[in-house]
Amino acid sequence: MNHHNACGDCLFCSSHSLPLLLPEINFEHIQISTLDDENDEIYPTQQQYQQQQHFDDLTRGDLAVGRCGEKLVYNYLKWKYANDDNKIRIEWLNEVNETRLPYDIKIISEKNEIIYIEVKTTILPDNHLFPISIDELSSILNLSTDQYFIYRVYDAFNKQNVNIRILNNLKENLRTHKLSLQMQINNANIETLGDVDLHNTDSRYPDDETDIYN
Repeated sequence: MNHHNACGDCLFCSSHSLPLLLPEINFEHIQISTLDDENDEIYPTQQQYQQQQHFDDLTRGDLAVGRCGEKLVYNYLKWKYANDDNKIRIEWLNEVNETRLPYDIKIISEKNEIIYIEVKTTILPDNHLFPISIDELSSILNLSTDQYFIYRVYDAFNKQNVNIRILNNLKENLRTHKLSLQMQINNANIETLGDVDLHNTDSRYPDDETDIYN
């Protein structure tokens, strides 16, 4: 059985191209438990994703969640492209050491075409919020839409419910607000000003009082 589902436009496209102005986004969704006998082959064992390694400042819990998701996606892709093994090479870049690259997995064709996959994992079934690094954002903006994908793994520690959503066409979906980015101030040291006298000429405050509100 050939597990590769080509769209006709490129070798690796994981979902059909979406027409512009769609009212709703429909990312490809993979429910691992529906893959029948393949479930045991794809879902990582505890030993596979909880290897005791030193990954700098990552906590052991973060490491376990992240490795579980990455191993799951890696196993899924190996299963999906099993019959194309002589044409496609799949690399899990963090298998031995954390590379801190803006992608975790590469799919490389025999023509040396490369698909980059960043895996974002949660142990919750409906958490749609995850961090994006500056390097990941740069990849979204600078790589073509058929080169960079985010695989969101939900319910990672639940073998029966774990599932993957493949976020594609990232730049366009951000532009059309089907995806959104947020920014958080970390460890901010903000001085409380208290009551502000708008007529105070103290250099701590703007010369133009309207600047306080801009």
